[in-house]
Amino acid sequence: MPGWTPWFGRGRTDRRRNAAPETPAGALRIGTDGAALEAADIALVDLPIESRGRRLGSFDKINVGCGYDHKPDHLNVDMDPACQPDLLLRDNNFSNLPKRHFAHLTARDVLEHIPRVQTMAALLEWALLLKTGGTLALQTSSILGVAEMLRERTRFADQLGATICLFGSQAHPGDFHYTGFTETTLRVFVQAAGFKIDSLTVHDQWLFVLQARKATDWAAMADLDMADEAFVRAAYAATLCRPPEDDSLAHHLAGLAAGRPRQALLKHLYASPERCFRFAEQIGL
Repeated sequence: MPGWTPWFGRGRTDRRRNAAPETPAGALRIGTDGAALEAADIALVDLPIESRGRRLGSFDKINVGCGYDHKPDHLNVDMDPACQPDLLLRDNNFSNLPKRHFAHLTARDVLEHIPRVQTMAALLEWALLLKTGGTLALQTSSILGVAEMLRERTRFADQLGATICLFGSQAHPGDFHYTGFTETTLRVFVQAAGFKIDSLTVHDQWLFVLQARKATDWAAMADLDMADEAFVRAAYAATLCRPPEDDSLAHHLAGLAAGRPRQALLKHLYASPERCFRFAEQIGL
């Protein structure tokens, strides 16, 4: 129907459209190997953003998965070149962004676009970008909220709209929803990544809006001066509350001896399903 806007499209920024194949002018691009593809021999934090006349290190706020919702006082980052981000990433690679640098991170309508098994890894990566005490503003979808809308609203247009809220428009590869959350699962994931939740509310019946701050630095142990075996045992105690099995200990020690970064091992443990289950038990959820 010409001019008709469904209820599920009203009042929301059009953040995801069909992606263009080329890098926009003025945007920096990071490849899968973590190297800046332009001026690769220069430290990334010193690279200028041509369209805005600022250097990456001068921003203290970052807008992850910005889509078309650019924030003027943030470093706007996305994987979709069509939305003209300040920084174009590939494969969610944040490796060359400054760690423990930003005072605030916004991730609006992003987490549901990341495969479910990567939820914790994404939150850990975002936490690593923030200073201790830095704030997180997150918006994502509520499975039970969508289910309630489906129960209450029986018209086809309403129910179709609710299914789009749950699964994404699927108009292009960047607009599929791979997961959704309940209040319990969202609280566990966010807190397990080292955040303290300040507020968690529901908007428009199906959107979680969460405000949190970084309370602990999950990666700090990687910088401690200790032998590899002592590090692996301490990492298991901190994340899984148990010692490593003998074969796991041998595997991790071999990896560290071969050059695997300690932070990568820590992230693997923090992002594991076992860590989430144990943490949920610790906080009574």
